[in-house]
Amino acid sequence: MHGELSTTVATFNKQTGKQLFLKDVINLQGIILLPAILDKVARIVYGVKNTKPLDENGFTVKKIMPTENIYVTGIGICFVYAPYQIKSFADGEINLVVPFTALTNYLMPGIK
Repeated sequence: MHGELSTTVATFNKQTGKQLFLKDVINLQGIILLPAILDKVARIVYGVKNTKPLDENGFTVKKIMPTENIYVTGIGICFVYAPYQIKSFADGEINLVVPFTALTNYLMPGIK
């Protein structure tokens, strides 16, 4: 038996000090496309080379939905998932970094 664990992250606007949420970082069109983008990132990170659904490739979900548990890095936006959210407990916390290059047309002004 093991306990539950998770990490909560946040990004703050340097000028205002306010926390940034997904809608503050990516526009609605980008948010709608995020599951497909996160799927591609996860397949690259975990070496999934087939086109079968993620739940047939070691994930606990067919589709990765964006989480509000995000932080902005110098290269992109990191989506942080607790164990069991998208993979098994043994896989630990999952961090999927979506590069800014995949989000160029969807970033809100002032991001990056």
